[in-house]
Amino acid sequence: MTIGESEKMDPLDTVNENENDANAFNEEETKLVNFINKRLALMEENLIPDELPTLEKLNMALLSWTSTNAALGSLYSRIKYRVEEAVSEKKTFEAQAYVQIKAEMMAEADAKGMKSGDKKAFLATKEIEYAARSKYKNAFARMEAKVAKAESQRSFVERLCQGWAGYQFILTTLSKNLQADANANAMDYYAANRTPLLAEQALQI
Repeated sequence: MTIGESEKMDPLDTVNENENDANAFNEEETKLVNFINKRLALMEENLIPDELPTLEKLNMALLSWTSTNAALGSLYSRIKYRVEEAVSEKKTFEAQAYVQIKAEMMAEADAKGMKSGDKKAFLATKEIEYAARSKYKNAFARMEAKVAKAESQRSFVERLCQGWAGYQFILTTLSKNLQADANANAMDYYAANRTPLLAEQALQI
């Protein structure tokens, strides 16, 4: 079976090396920056204001924390899948490209009547890899840029999840502190109003 006879379209059949993909990494970097900025904007919508929050706002923030955390978990799963998909696509393309280039190089070696030793050196793995990367340099650039973007997205979302977990600790600590202050103020108010009453009762004894 030759390349391209499978049910799915062969990646090599869709390659157009006349296209200029010299800026493949720049294009993927732009997509990555847009991805990060969009996620950061969405996260900021779920943060409490800079000013000292009330106990009610803190409790509301704690309630919304769980749903945001679940959304982050879902996002991470999708990004992880994209990484695996991009890596798999690149590996498949590499394998098919190397097989095709090897066949072409073998035909060339036979046409030139190369001796066994010369043919072995000519068909060395590194030579085949270099030839494939040279012929399909733009396609390799696109796929490597896609893998790099997906891996960067995964790293970013991982740090976002870690930061969000730390944010829960901050919210919980602030909520406990405000609750303790509220209880202390209530006790002070009770003591302040209770003391004159006790003094008055003592005078009546």
